[in-house]
Amino acid sequence: NKSLGVVMCDLNGLKEINDNQGHDAGDRFILGAADTLKSVFGDEQVYRIGGDEFIAVLTDIAKKDFEEKHNLACIRLGTTASIGVVYKDKMDTDFDSVLKIADAEMYKQKNDYYISTGKNRRK
Repeated sequence: NKSLGVVMCDLNGLKEINDNQGHDAGDRFILGAADTLKSVFGDEQVYRIGGDEFIAVLTDIAKKDFEEKHNLACIRLGTTASIGVVYKDKMDTDFDSVLKIADAEMYKQKNDYYISTGKNRRK
């Protein structure tokens, strides 16, 4: 019966950074994003789930507090990341369903980023 907030994050432009500046720069980009997410959501709530993908899982958090953290993450990351979020006042569904919603929102934002910047979508 606890609340749940999920933030899915996929970095934008990692391949371009790796190709143009080298993999050390790409690694610094990933580490910087991880540090930003951990500073907003807490060390114990942020997980790397792929090369440039992260998830933050917050339980028993008020919607207002979750929204403030989400907004802060968006401000700090800017266009360097696409973010999808889901907030549930009470977990009335399975966790995988929540992840699918956040993932779909994140990829919609990522697609919008590539359309707005005119860049090719390369992962």
